[in-house]
Amino acid sequence: MRNRLLPLAGLVAVGLVAASCSSSSSSNSAGSPAAASLLSATQSAVQKAGSVSFIDVTTIGKRSETLTGHVGTSQAEEVLTVAKSPVLQVRLIGTTVYIETTASSVLQSALGLTASEAAGAVGEWIELLPSDSPTAAIAQSLTVNAALNIYYPKSSSATELPAKSIAGVTVIPVTSNSAPNKTTTETTTLFVQKSTKLPVAASLVAVSGKTTEKKRAVFTSWGQAISVVAPANAVLFSTIKG
Repeated sequence: MRNRLLPLAGLVAVGLVAASCSSSSSSNSAGSPAAASLLSATQSAVQKAGSVSFIDVTTIGKRSETLTGHVGTSQAEEVLTVAKSPVLQVRLIGTTVYIETTASSVLQSALGLTASEAAGAVGEWIELLPSDSPTAAIAQSLTVNAALNIYYPKSSSATELPAKSIAGVTVIPVTSNSAPNKTTTETTTLFVQKSTKLPVAASLVAVSGKTTEKKRAVFTSWGQAISVVAPANAVLFSTIKG
């Protein structure tokens, strides 16, 4: 499935059950042609829109994390919050990435810093240029596709549910059940606006053994311009990495 914010979210907080699921999942039931057609139209509408704002909440037991994002084709910003405190911020401006986090483990795992290098960079904005090795993967995670991919029901098993209204908008729920691996099952539902074919909301419930992960997201501001400001006093990655 997808990496959410490069799997930085999982490194910082609860760790995602769904993030470990294989994209080659098996389906529990046959899907409908109408649902597959709607999902195809939705993916086309998403690509045409090119930008979106979202709030993505993940809950495992009593722990939860919230990822808020504004992503476009060349600019993006995402903030991960745990217990009402931001623990990770990532920005993309053109081909330059900026990261600030309170977790040294993120800097070690995502940026390849040593423990001592990471300790000195915690709480500092780090600027990564296109030539820096972690930049491409992080930039790829700050895209509209990355924001949506985990919530697309498997087209081979997707079915449509009756239309309903969400905040005054008529949506068509598309849902599927799958088993990404031998120990995990999940139910994914995408709520597609009937008129635009764009997602309005989504949910995912993944069960692995005794662990249940619940994810829900709301999508707004499709196609609107994204404007991100570079943080002041960012430190170049090349001056940190030995």
